[in-house]
Amino acid sequence: MLSKKEINDCINKYVPKEDQKEAHEEVDEGFNSVDTNGDGQIDEAEAEAAFGSLAQLKQGPSAADLIGMCDKNGDGQLSKKEINACIDKYDDPADRAADKAEVDSHFAEADTDGNGKLDAAEL
Repeated sequence: MLSKKEINDCINKYVPKEDQKEAHEEVDEGFNSVDTNGDGQIDEAEAEAAFGSLAQLKQGPSAADLIGMCDKNGDGQLSKKEINACIDKYDDPADRAADKAEVDSHFAEADTDGNGKLDAAEL
């Protein structure tokens, strides 16, 4: 079960400062529609009804989601620079260095067409 306060505390901890206001507004706007029984907390069934299965949520964003979030030049692909900028914006600061190192070590093998960018299929 998650209360609105717990969700907002999580936003404060993990969402970049410049994005927190918008994230809090989204919680304020949508919380009551997800909390269908009105008890002030969102349980697993309410979350699944609103967002799909929790197993799907745990998998993280889809390739299309990542491209939508990180593709700064709008070409439908992600360069290593765009991926690293996205890591800087959305990743937990404690994980950034390791995640960037992982991108560095696997980017070339994922870039199967060798164009220096990853499309949805390559992601």
